Amino acid sequence: MPEQRKFASTSRFATALALGTVLFGTSGCLCPPCGSEAAQVEVVPPGSRLIIWNGDDVKGSAQGWSECDSKPKCVATVGLVEKEGVDGSGALRIHAKGGGWLGGGWNWFGWWPENGGNDFSQFDDLVFSVRVTAAEQKLMPDPAGMTVGLRCSVGKKSSPFAAVGARARNLTDGKWHRVSIPLAEFRKGKDGKAFDMKTVWEFAFSFWHENLREFDLYIDDLAVEKRL
Repeated sequence: MPEQRKFASTSRFATALALGTVLFGTSGCLCPPCGSEAAQVEVVPPGSRLIIWNGDDVKGSAQGWSECDSKPKCVATVGLVEKEGVDGSGALRIHAKGGGWLGGGWNWFGWWPENGGNDFSQFDDLVFSVRVTAAEQKLMPDPAGMTVGLRCSVGKKSSPFAAVGARARNLTDGKWHRVSIPLAEFRKGKDGKAFDMKTVWEFAFSFWHENLREFDLYIDDLAVEKRL
């Protein structure tokens, strides 16, 4: 699919950024490597919630990337914005303009250390808050063409992409919506089996439209949860 191809193509971009990134003391697996049998893993109790990124007190040394496939007619940018999040907090904003494929990703480790990542293996759901705005309703993204994927540090693998629009009613009403996606969605098929849930460090949004769209997508309070 177009979004998976584009997400996978960012590995060289991510590697270049990692080589030039200063270590900010982010948390993550350093030694032993993530997933090592020697590593002691605490059992996550039911009802647990781990905040991965919220743009304020939990944001690490995050960096992003953006891309679109109809340049120079398309535009895609990703960045942190203040006071645009839930309850006036900071948020991630993806600005997209154009037709065809557009997308952007956010690596909350900043691609460093190279074996960084969070262990999602004991959790059940990926949750986040999302809001979409546009100057006109006709420029809003098609919810059916909006998907999200994950990326891990081990092998720099990309997960399968999961539908977003089907999990949020009235997604284009300009209001905040809480989206919950079972992590099992990112384990499906051949790509899912190769994906390492113990070293997740990036997510990416992907959009597909036949006609011109121009909108801002805001993301806040990214977390994983273990069901009761």
